[in-house]
Parts: sequence; structure tokens; C-alpha cells
Amino acid sequence: MIAGRTLTDPDATAANSIAATMAVDWAIAWNRHDIDGLARLVDRDIDFVTVAGVWLRGADAFRRHHAEIHRLQMRDSAWRNVDQTARRLRDTLFLVHLRWAIEGDRDPDGKPRQPRRGIFTWLVEQPAEGGARIIAGQNTNLRSDAVSHGEERSGR
Repeated sequence: MIAGRTLTDPDATAANSIAATMAVDWAIAWNRHDIDGLARLVDRDIDFVTVAGVWLRGADAFRRHHAEIHRLQMRDSAWRNVDQTARRLRDTLFLVHLRWAIEGDRDPDGKPRQPRRGIFTWLVEQPAEGGARIIAGQNTNLRSDAVSHGEERSGR
């Protein structure tokens, strides 16, 4: 499943719509290992911190990093969006939190990993002319015993 459940906020209909579309686009590109598709979602000046704490600055660094991991440890991975929330910060800025799950990935040494969960934080800009892009992102793995906001321990 690639589509996620959008958590509603009465004041965030537009933000949630943008977030839901971007989350689906991310999942489709990830599962196709489509680096160009991932790169289309980010701004050319993206600041992006990976789950490993690697700070990628700019779309070229983002593209190189994701091409490399999808060639190696992510080549068999399957991404699933769990849900997302979004809120408008300014006219053209949105804060997005996307809960995700992944399986089929490997450690850098090739050893299979256990399925895992995480939370993405995106700062999304949507200029008046359209074309929402992620301008900053932070990806975090959840510990196996962690319960994130809005999640029931039994509902993992």
C-alpha cells in the first residue's frame, strides 16, 4: 500500500491535500527506485538530513545520495506511507510530518534489516505559480518500542 491516511485538521485542508499528494508521489518514486521522481519533489537548494544523520545540501547531493542507496541497500526496499499531517505556517510554507514504514532494505554491509518505521519532517514551499517542493527535510527512524504522536502502541 502506498497511499496513507491523512489526519485531518479543520484549518489545514489545503495543506493536507498538498502533503497527501507529495507523500503518494514520494512512495511511488521510492518503490520504483525512480531517483528523478524523488528529485522532482525537492527544491534545488534542499537541506535534507537522512535517517543516518547525513546532511545533504542541494538537489545534486540529494540525487547522488539517493541514487547510491537505491543501487545498494535500498534496491529491494518497499516504502509505505502510514499517515501525514500538515499545517500552513505562512502563505506559501507548510510543515508536514509523514509517518512511514519500510521493509526489504539492507545494512550497508548487505545484511537484511528488520522492517522499520519512521517520521519525516518536511518544510514545503508552494509558490503562487504552483509546484510545491520540499525545501528542508529531516528523516528519523523510530525505535521499535517508540509510540509516535497519534499512534496506539497496539496499532503499529
